[in-house]
Amino acid sequence: MSGPRRPAPGSDSGRPPVRQAVTPDLATRISLGLLLVFALLLLTTLLGLGHVPVWVMALLLLARLGVQFWSARQRPGQVRRRASGWIIDLALIGVLLYVGLGQK
Repeated sequence: MSGPRRPAPGSDSGRPPVRQAVTPDLATRISLGLLLVFALLLLTTLLGLGHVPVWVMALLLLARLGVQFWSARQRPGQVRRRASGWIIDLALIGVLLYVGLGQK
């Protein structure tokens, strides 16, 4: 009877290495929290459960953009976002306000 093969002492056991859990930093948690609130408010509006003013949605997106900017200032070597991304976000917030505040 041949049992399961045992690795020699000191050799790799064949198991993948254990990965350490990565905990997001404070700026990432705040940004994701703001995005979650935005998504929930958008969902309630889409389902007809309530009407959220457009300026509240724009304020949440602007706050998230501010947190991302703060995070980029805290970790200058790890910035992965180009200036065009910031400009597009600001333009989308502007369009949201322009269209939303023009309606009654």
